[in-house]
Amino acid sequence: MKKLSAYTIAANCTDLMDCCDGYIEVREAQKNRIRSDKAPFKYFDTRRRALWAKLISFVRTQNTFDEYEIKKLEKVDNLGSPFKAKISEIAINKNLKRGFPINPNIEIDRSRMSAIKNYLL
Repeated sequence: MKKLSAYTIAANCTDLMDCCDGYIEVREAQKNRIRSDKAPFKYFDTRRRALWAKLISFVRTQNTFDEYEIKKLEKVDNLGSPFKAKISEIAINKNLKRGFPINPNIEIDRSRMSAIKNYLL
């Protein structure tokens, strides 16, 4: 197993993209351990939870999101979100409220938005 990068520690993440990359790396390391019929290390969950909390705080404080940030958030959402609403949909919704254009190919499921609307916004 290769060594995890420094961005898998939440304290080392300085922006949204660092958190996304770290979260994705930890999830892939967990999946690789499971594929090799070994139990994932407990610190993977600890790091993943800390990265998720920091990711939520970045999404909460950031007003607008670029297209590449939304794509990265969609990748995080595809790995599994502890909430019913997707973070990428929250980011798109914030962009819509501010009047910024978004990619028309991205669909928003507004029924899931209310699940954590008060938590994030």
